[in-house]
Amino acid sequence: MYIGQTVYIPDGYLFKDGYYNFLKNLKGDIYHETLFSKSKHESLSKRYFKIIGTGTPSGKTFKYLELKDTTNNEQLYYLVNPSDENDVNPELIFTGYLTKMDKILIDKKIYLDTNKSHKICKFYFDENHSEFSIDFNDIEGYPYSDKMLILSKQYELLYNEFNEMKKNREIYGDIKIGMKKEIALKICGAPNNVNKTIDKSGTHEQLVYSNKYIYIDNGTVTSIQYMN
Repeated sequence: MYIGQTVYIPDGYLFKDGYYNFLKNLKGDIYHETLFSKSKHESLSKRYFKIIGTGTPSGKTFKYLELKDTTNNEQLYYLVNPSDENDVNPELIFTGYLTKMDKILIDKKIYLDTNKSHKICKFYFDENHSEFSIDFNDIEGYPYSDKMLILSKQYELLYNEFNEMKKNREIYGDIKIGMKKEIALKICGAPNNVNKTIDKSGTHEQLVYSNKYIYIDNGTVTSIQYMN
């Protein structure tokens, strides 16, 4: 899955003291070693390599990637941490991952809250902060995470619900005594909980919201209790 892919070694403050896990051979000699057992920053920063091989050294559990510089054909090795994601690694940026995510995300509308959507214009690796970032049509340099896409769907549902409630309030006005249950729900949205009692006189419901209780008897609003 790795062979043939191109990787980029980013610059950025995280790597000013050098890079871990780069070897000049499988004997374990560190590539351009510093006093801190790292490879010198200037020896690797902003270089592109193609992955030409993978393997596991004899008697070891970790894997390595065999890299070949796309400009001068220099070869070296990178040790893969078992905890690393396939395509997400702050020391090796897979250019294919950037291309794939760019196609998926560009022009996509994302909700960061319940106020409005934002259109994605650019997906990239921010070298100054050593993280994947997004530029929206109105916000630049927003940190990206897969969780953001999940939250966006939840925010979008709330956004649509709030807008629908706003439109219904313009049509029907605020909740009031004597209003039918169906209209009350259109204005206030779905309650957090419903407590129901059925007796000889009919069906009695308590609609529980974060800021109020609405009491409904036989389909009609009979009382509203607001919380302090």
